[in-house]
Amino acid sequence: MLFIKRIKPGIAAVTAVVVLMLFSIPAKALDSYAETAKNSDAVTIDIRDADIRDILTSLSVAVKKSIIYTEEPVRLSFSVTGVSPIKAFELLAFSANLSYIEQDNIILVGKDGTINANFYTMLPITKFDLSYISAVEISEQVDRLAIPVKKITMDSAQKRIWVQGSPHALAKMRELVYVLDRPENIDPAPPQEPEPLLSLSPIELKYVPAELINGLIAQLGIPCRTVLVETNPKTIWVDGDVKALSDIGSLIKSVDIAENQVVEEPEEPEAKIEIEAKKLRNITTNRLIPLISGIDIPVKVISIDSSGYNLWMRGTREDINIINDLINRLDASHSRDDVNFFIYTLTNIRASDAAAKLDFIGIENVSAFLLNYPQFSKELLISCPSDRINDVKHVLQKLDVPGERIKVIVDYSDSPSGTIRLEKRRDLIVALTGIPKDRFTVTGNVTRDAGTQHFVLWVEETPENVALIREVVESIDNPLSNLN
Repeated sequence: MLFIKRIKPGIAAVTAVVVLMLFSIPAKALDSYAETAKNSDAVTIDIRDADIRDILTSLSVAVKKSIIYTEEPVRLSFSVTGVSPIKAFELLAFSANLSYIEQDNIILVGKDGTINANFYTMLPITKFDLSYISAVEISEQVDRLAIPVKKITMDSAQKRIWVQGSPHALAKMRELVYVLDRPENIDPAPPQEPEPLLSLSPIELKYVPAELINGLIAQLGIPCRTVLVETNPKTIWVDGDVKALSDIGSLIKSVDIAENQVVEEPEEPEAKIEIEAKKLRNITTNRLIPLISGIDIPVKVISIDSSGYNLWMRGTREDINIINDLINRLDASHSRDDVNFFIYTLTNIRASDAAAKLDFIGIENVSAFLLNYPQFSKELLISCPSDRINDVKHVLQKLDVPGERIKVIVDYSDSPSGTIRLEKRRDLIVALTGIPKDRFTVTGNVTRDAGTQHFVLWVEETPENVALIREVVESIDNPLSNLN
């Protein structure tokens, strides 16, 4: 796996590792620090005016990886105490304003442009021995599929090809060789007529396995050749003419949809589908079903007589319990013919805040029902007498106004890279809430203690949105908590 890391200047992390020592150690003493790194989880280094190559050589022993420096040598001073070897290396790269690329046991250090230009010199060269087709045929397919590798073929070795590329590209190359290097693809000798060039095209599926599509192609009799790879069950390789590929494309468009997704070996048994009957007391099914049809709960509600009081619910036990609770609240004694229901969509405040305010005002015979995730939703289900609908809407319009903006701290980080971490969290909060990005500010290091870091994220927003942001932060830290 390839990791590219860039340490940006401006992060106040260097002050956290400056060591006050009464003496300095010359570059020739670096080997003693490498020995310390072998025997301990932490290293201490204090070097004055040393060649950066000597420092990197010592650190390569500590981190147990080969470090290659691609720039002109420079001399610098460097001090750390009680940190891990890899942390010492990262701090050295930061202090010298360098980037690095890490792959396997090699670390390439230098300026951005230099290490990217020299990256290919680090990639391994891999040999592929073929059994049935030639290296030229494999090379042509690599070009058709645009696999990012460099290739070497030789006239004297027609069944062998050498390639150089990243691990991901080499994995794609192995898959291609597995698909094409088969007995059925060997050139017959000599053919009566020139056979068309083998042209396998990979088709990536999203929801259904390639085995299902392959079976449907056979049932429909589409004239083509297909190849499946066990290690990649969502890819089917197809060789066929334009019409066959068009027919397969139409087939996949109709079949490879979310409704047909195959769940493989679930960790828990699939929830059992149940059917439960219910008898209403006050509200009829023709008034109830339109109200709950738009609610995102996977329960099918069926009535035999739309003007009656009997209905059926079909779904899992958990979902039936949720919809049953909502129906019980709607089927209250005040759900008589002169009571109406409507959904009100808010603009500025959340459904939970609007319901609380409406309840505080206490309008007679008016009830607000919260739907799923009321701390994020902006929809309220209202029941009230028919002659009060306009009055209730007018009250909700007056309640649905943005509050005065306040400045509040909503998140923090004690990591040396706290600025970057908080910026990533801020971007996620903006995506989830729709609150403008310019309302947020990430501070620099505001710790009061030397040798530590403390960064904060603050926002200038209404109290309602501040509460929303804090709930989103909590859900980021605890994504599996029950938000219902």
